[in-house]
Amino acid sequence: MHQDSQAWRFYAYSSFAVSLGMMVLGVLAIPGEVWMKGFFLLGTFFLVGSCFTLSKALRDQHEAENLVNKLESAKAERILREFDGGRTAKTVG
Repeated sequence: MHQDSQAWRFYAYSSFAVSLGMMVLGVLAIPGEVWMKGFFLLGTFFLVGSCFTLSKALRDQHEAENLVNKLESAKAERILREFDGGRTAKTVG
């Protein structure tokens, strides 16, 4: 099974935290009324949540397709073994 390195996980978490923090600070720093900043912040947090949901949905779909492919491959192997009737390849000589 594939496992990410600790350095990669650190990079992924830290880049997410830095980018979200910079976005929030940027929204708070823009000139405008509080309700406008609140609207931008709500949009930012909704976008982040949607990204998590999309990422999970794509990962789940990928894992499901891998499982289906493994099952189809196992079925095909079983059918070929049954068709072969347990015969082994004979060498000439």
